[in-house]
Amino acid sequence: MKSTTRKALRIAVAAVVGLGLLIGYLCYRNAQIARKLDSEGVTTSAVVIKRYTEEKTVRNRQRTSTKRQITCIEYEFTVDGKTYRNDVSDLSGSGALQRGDRVQIVYAPDDPQTHRFVRNPDGTIRRLARPKRRREVRLGHPEDTARKRLPQDLPTKGQPVR
Repeated sequence: MKSTTRKALRIAVAAVVGLGLLIGYLCYRNAQIARKLDSEGVTTSAVVIKRYTEEKTVRNRQRTSTKRQITCIEYEFTVDGKTYRNDVSDLSGSGALQRGDRVQIVYAPDDPQTHRFVRNPDGTIRRLARPKRRREVRLGHPEDTARKRLPQDLPTKGQPVR
């Protein structure tokens, strides 16, 4: 074998080994974080503050470009009076989330930046009950809140308001 071929082979083997070590480390680190959140994690709620879609161009194996809609979600949560804000894109199980929804997350007590969404058994993100909106109370005719005012309900000149 020529020395240039041997050198190229060594570089290729070193690149594959290096890539394998990097992937192995990232998998180990991800599993370590998951174990920490499972054992020490604190559960709290986060609020979706923004939801939008972006159009990204993706190339496939045949080197053709396709446009793809990617959903992005921004959310925030508060721990010990400090607000943390984060955003995620193309998150599985987030299809039904809308602005204002409350979701459940688990965070590491020593580092709230390390957190993840709590999921339901079907893989969707666990949503909490949405806060009820206050109904608008109108002043005036007492029946206004129960039904629309009909013409016969309107007081005429000199008639007292019911």
